[in-house]
Amino acid sequence: MPKIEDGSTVRITEGKVVLDVAPTGGYKGPGVRGGVFYNPAMVNNRDLSIILVNTLLEGGRLPGRSVSILDGLCGSGIRALRFARELTNSGEVTIRGIDIDEGSIRTACEGCAANGVNVDFLREELNGHLVRNRYSYVDVDPFGSPVPFIRNAISSLLNGGVLAVTATDTAALTGSIPRVARRRYDTALHRTDFQHELSCRALLGNLARTAASLERSVSPLFFYTSDHFVRGYVKLGRGAGRTDGSLKNVGYILLDGNGYVEVIHRLEEIRSVDGGRKVIGPIWVGPLEDREMVTDMLGATKGERFTYMETHKHIRSMLETALSENGLPPGGYDTNAVASILRMSPPRISSLMGALKAKGFGVSRSRFSPILVKTDASWKVFKRTFIDIVEGE
Repeated sequence: MPKIEDGSTVRITEGKVVLDVAPTGGYKGPGVRGGVFYNPAMVNNRDLSIILVNTLLEGGRLPGRSVSILDGLCGSGIRALRFARELTNSGEVTIRGIDIDEGSIRTACEGCAANGVNVDFLREELNGHLVRNRYSYVDVDPFGSPVPFIRNAISSLLNGGVLAVTATDTAALTGSIPRVARRRYDTALHRTDFQHELSCRALLGNLARTAASLERSVSPLFFYTSDHFVRGYVKLGRGAGRTDGSLKNVGYILLDGNGYVEVIHRLEEIRSVDGGRKVIGPIWVGPLEDREMVTDMLGATKGERFTYMETHKHIRSMLETALSENGLPPGGYDTNAVASILRMSPPRISSLMGALKAKGFGVSRSRFSPILVKTDASWKVFKRTFIDIVEGE
């Protein structure tokens, strides 16, 4: 990050866009609120959005006679500018960015001229704009929680439209501050060994319940986390039947002291909570991704097309891991935590996974943690396998 003086700007290059802006953060963390917001730590967020929206466009998966895209809370306008420069057939797509900050809109408009693109940047308050307009795709990437904007964002989307949402209040969503999770997301969360996956399930559960109150269904396309944010994409549908089907993926998990998860769909199903078990929810307990969508995104990254992106290799790896996770139950085992419980050294994860596969269980690494193992094996089986591997090494 170049050193900058107060009020001065630097020329940055991100993707295929150049922009004169004063960064509001470093290469880690959520940045600083206020002013013309540009956070370089969010480049992987924006890189993946380009790949995903390109996949949607090329597959004809966005609704509307003319596809319309909104970058809400656009800040410096970098995401909207990149959409205009990097999306397939972007000239046939209407791209708009809005922000309430006058300096942000001025910087974004200057970015249009510098990059030779056509984006409609407007100075407006986001919720009011969403009430009056309809879109094929809406991106909501606020500083903090997206909850104040979710309801109107859902209402603004055409049937079959896609909502992209970012949350940087990770302490609430990972269960580190349960009272804030209850207040903002109306869910009971606790700290777990799979806290980053839990943050996605908590956010998606809130999206699904909010959408249901509007007779809208949600289908997740892809969810993931980075060091300081939670990010997800959902497709919206209409109708009571689809909404009820969506809500079947909202439930609870019972978590015991060893990290073993039991999924339930209604609180009435809990006969007793004993033995130190904790109730977490309501959260999303279904898949966090659409297998076909992730497969198509991964295919798009295998050529030379997106190699200019700074986080190209990381995105490919994450998509590959997401495919291997698909179909496995919520949660997972942190191998370091299990080793601590058993008072043993952790085994090689590859050996542990191989042994579980040999026993016929589904098993995968996790996109959320390099030391987490996801499996449909019970705690008893996992523990026995873990011990056998350690003693055999």
